[in-house]
Amino acid sequence: MVILSNAFSLNMLPETAKDITIRIQKIDIEKAKDLLKDGFASIVGHPDVARILVSMLKIAIPVNRATFTWTDDIPILVAQYRGARLPAGATELPKGAKIDFYLVTKEGEDE
Repeated sequence: MVILSNAFSLNMLPETAKDITIRIQKIDIEKAKDLLKDGFASIVGHPDVARILVSMLKIAIPVNRATFTWTDDIPILVAQYRGARLPAGATELPKGAKIDFYLVTKEGEDE
């Protein structure tokens, strides 16, 4: 199981977290697809990014603007949009824009 997100924030960490090592690894789209193939939970909160991800990954991506607290050691796959503001209703990346995929994991935790 993996969490799919369009962003990573320190607000995702529990307030009780004291010493956490976070590993961020840039991965390619094929590795991202492989991570998602056995199921995932979406916290993609941006509808336009979700539509673009559907086009790129060829899977349904539910939009979910839920507040997420990273309490388990479940990896987070971040689909990071880079580019100008997306036009409303976008289903494709605008010229010059891209989505980079990052796998975010905890390497150790002392709470």
